[in-house]
Amino acid sequence: MLKMATRFFIASDNLFRIGIGLLLALNCTAQSFQYLPDIQPVDLKPQMRAEPLSAILYSLQSSDISMFLENVLIYDSKDQFETLPYVVGFDRNKTTGGPGDIAYAMGLNVKNDISSYSLLVPGRVISHPDTGEKIGLEANVIGSAILQKAGVPQTVLIVNSETSIETNTRLIPAVGIDLPVLINVRYPDKMLSGYILSIQVGANIGGPFDTAIVSLGRRDGIEQGHLLDLTEGERELTDENTYKTVKLPTTKFGEIVIYQVKDKISLGIITYSERVVVANDIVVVPAQVVNVANKK
Repeated sequence: MLKMATRFFIASDNLFRIGIGLLLALNCTAQSFQYLPDIQPVDLKPQMRAEPLSAILYSLQSSDISMFLENVLIYDSKDQFETLPYVVGFDRNKTTGGPGDIAYAMGLNVKNDISSYSLLVPGRVISHPDTGEKIGLEANVIGSAILQKAGVPQTVLIVNSETSIETNTRLIPAVGIDLPVLINVRYPDKMLSGYILSIQVGANIGGPFDTAIVSLGRRDGIEQGHLLDLTEGERELTDENTYKTVKLPTTKFGEIVIYQVKDKISLGIITYSERVVVANDIVVVPAQVVNVANKK
């Protein structure tokens, strides 16, 4: 029984102090101690207490994981990509350019602290596995350039390139991944389910510390730092006695933390996995969070 008191006393080894003015008597009989005059019984009704779903689980230092993050360039649409500054032509009437060539660009927002640019071409259009909706566009970096002269057009020197640079090649400032010092890892506050769309450029499979594109974005409620489970897709077997199909429960095999969010897609770093991660693996809000949410 929990007793309220204004001063402390010791009745037996079964009394414990749990706070100022609170004494907990466990397995004590009325004869084991003398009640003080100002002690009043208090009836308590123990209840389950749910932690907020948005509670921070842990924090990741950006400096500790930045070496593993690939600066995968994704855009919400091809239309958005085509708003980027672009190469309009080359010096000496050339139709293409390469390292050491001068190119002319339109649309560069020239700033004093930015002189290096990455050269981009559009890559794969990303579609949702279920609906077929076009939800993003990958962009491939094929070279770099340095600003030589501002004006209209802007003059840039091509420093290196993996292939020939053509007109309409896009340019963006050559900057690193923009991340806060700390990424606070927490669960999303609602049930979500999506897919791994692809693993980092040049790889068909992934594992811990690899980057993956996820089919969930800002419109779905995804935020930087959200933690998702990696699970296997639906699996089935046939009951040899009834010949009926039995659906097997999904199995968690890893986790992914979101670090960059677009409107319809996002980028995450795989923090652990018990097997290789491939496209079409499922990402979900961790099961225990969904259970808490359903009890509310």
